[in-house]
Amino acid sequence: MLTKTDLQAIGKVVDSKLKNIATDISAIQVRVAEIEEFQISKLDIFEIRNLLRTVEKRITAVEGKLLKTASKEDIKNFELKVDSHSRKLQKEMKAITNFFDSEHLKLEKRVDMLDQHIDHPPIATA
Repeated sequence: MLTKTDLQAIGKVVDSKLKNIATDISAIQVRVAEIEEFQISKLDIFEIRNLLRTVEKRITAVEGKLLKTASKEDIKNFELKVDSHSRKLQKEMKAITNFFDSEHLKLEKRVDMLDQHIDHPPIATA
């Protein structure tokens, strides 16, 4: 049979274990409260989807209005700008092509000179 001091010692051990568990439980409860505070429900997601659809509809409506309000002069000015940029790009492409053509010709001339210098017959090009 257990004596009073044995029971008190067992009680102290149990109390110390329960104290640790109580601390762990309170920490878990705090963490759960934090998670619940920042948790998004399905209803929140549904509301956000509806708001996005509304915004998309408004954007589409505004785009349509802008296209309708664009005057023929605005469209013509835009086309002129596009044509101007197109001509600039063509000039730049032509300049680049001419540069590489001249470099290619210089390289061919140099290779021919090297072939002549070492008395090597020219390589046939197709």
